[in-house]
Order: sequence, then C-alpha cells, then structure tokens
Amino acid sequence: MIAAAEQSRRGALYGPLLPTLGAQLSGGHLDGGPNDINANGGSTRDRAIGLSWRIGPGGLFDIGRIRSTNAKLFAAQISDEKLRDEVSRQVIESYTRVQSLFEQVRVARLNMNSAAETLRLSRERKELGVGTVLEDVQAQQELVRARSDYVNSVTELNQEQYGLLRATGSGIRKLP
Repeated sequence: MIAAAEQSRRGALYGPLLPTLGAQLSGGHLDGGPNDINANGGSTRDRAIGLSWRIGPGGLFDIGRIRSTNAKLFAAQISDEKLRDEVSRQVIESYTRVQSLFEQVRVARLNMNSAAETLRLSRERKELGVGTVLEDVQAQQELVRARSDYVNSVTELNQEQYGLLRATGSGIRKLP
C-alpha cells in the first residue's frame, strides 16, 4: 500500500511536467479566379507541431491532487505502523502465555508424580491392613485427575506455541 501511494504521489508531482505533443495538418483548395496565380496550383497546405502543458486540475499546480496523494501516503504509513504494532502485541502476548504454560506443565508434572506416590503409599498401607479401600480409590481418582490436568496443560502449551510461530511468521513447514 505504501509503494502504491508513493507511486501515485510521484505521478501527481511529476506527471504534469510531461508535455502533450500535438501535430496538425490542414489542406484546402482556394481558387481566386482566372488571374490567381499560386505556386501550388490553387491549393494550400498548413502544418503545425506544438507542445502544451495543462495548468490547474489534472495538470501543473494541481495542489488538491498533490495534497490528496500526500494524505493517502500518510494514511498508508500509519496503517503499516498499526499492523506492525498489532503483530508485536500478538508476539509478546503469545510469548508470555507460552512461558506461563511451561510453568503450568511443570507444576502439573509435579502433581502427577505426587499423586502416583500417594497411590503407591495408600496401596502399601492397604496391604499392611492399616489403609482402607476408600483411600486407595481416592488416590486413584487423584492420579487420574492429575494426569488429565497434565495432558490439558501440554495440549494448551502446544497450541500456544503454534500461535507464537504463526504470530512471528514462522509457521509450520510440511514435511516432504
């Protein structure tokens, strides 16, 4: 858009400097009577070549058109800056979210390991006759919940990493 606006501006500034070339040829036959002696036998031919410039709208000193193209160029530059700011914002947000999700995955992994250890201990207690079946069931439920949270955290992390790649313009390349 900026390149097109710059080209339009150059056209408004320098286009009117190119002249219009005109050529004209006219001929006719004038017969003044029996006493008229003309070297061409009574016919006339006129030739003209000229250069002209237009002044005003569409030509030289068309201030309105020049200002209009300057405004379009300025608007294109502002639009470009807005787009760059939006891309920067998306990249920063995605990067921050990825960092947060890395921490969530780490905590979910710790919770999963802790739930697995709790299940192991509750089974040992049950074997020794100290623990109850209810403790074992609750430990199994906690391990399932911790594994589900871990999988959800990893999935969110993968999605956000893809979003970060897209925001930076890297994208995912297809394998050959």
